[in-house]
Amino acid sequence: MIEDGLVTDETVIVATVHSSQVIDELLPEGGHDFRVDFAITENDIIQCPRSRRPSGLIWESMPAKKIRTIPILGARAKNHLN
Repeated sequence: MIEDGLVTDETVIVATVHSSQVIDELLPEGGHDFRVDFAITENDIIQCPRSRRPSGLIWESMPAKKIRTIPILGARAKNHLN
């Protein structure tokens, strides 16, 4: 959706999580990770610190089997992979 311009820096990203998954410590982040703007638990709405946004799929790390078995990935891969 990012690659199609349907998700931008202004798009609010929300995730539902169980309260047992919420911690007050930093987690390591890889190149494919990104943060959400809000985490919604069964008890709270938590605003998260803003960070970088992904620019799209990281094609080089996408498993070939996944690309072959998911039609939309296969179609898009032709524009991104050699």
